[in-house]
Amino acid sequence: MKIVRILAVVGLLAAGLFAGVTPAAANGNYYLTSAISPFPSGWGSAEGSVDFTGKHKVFQQGYAQDHCAGDGSGDGYGVYVRSRVIWGNGAYSEWSPWQGDSSGCADHTEGFVSSGFSNPDRNILRMEVQLCLRDVQRNDVINCDLASFRNQYI
Repeated sequence: MKIVRILAVVGLLAAGLFAGVTPAAANGNYYLTSAISPFPSGWGSAEGSVDFTGKHKVFQQGYAQDHCAGDGSGDGYGVYVRSRVIWGNGAYSEWSPWQGDSSGCADHTEGFVSSGFSNPDRNILRMEVQLCLRDVQRNDVINCDLASFRNQYI
């Protein structure tokens, strides 16, 4: 019976179903959404792609959009995206600069986001892309979502 339980746990871990863990994807697409902000409420979304071109180089690009609540009044937060990589030794890079939709939600426009990391002397294990609601004046960041992608060349 003990062997059956061990095999069941190993099976769940391998499937990425244990404790809400999801396996990191290789090259692929992301769709990130924030939780709804406090009143007046709004939310943000971003979608795009991550492309590893080898052991040492990765790019991401996409669009971020600010969404209003039903009354269109906005919440004072812009929608921003940034990314970073995890190097071969397990260290994290600095986050890329924030990019996104800072024009407000009423105009229904999207902000283009892109970043890349490259170092011929260091392997890149993973790239993380993060979306957050951000109030630039107060430097306040809330309701973040994160996607992680593994380098299929390593």
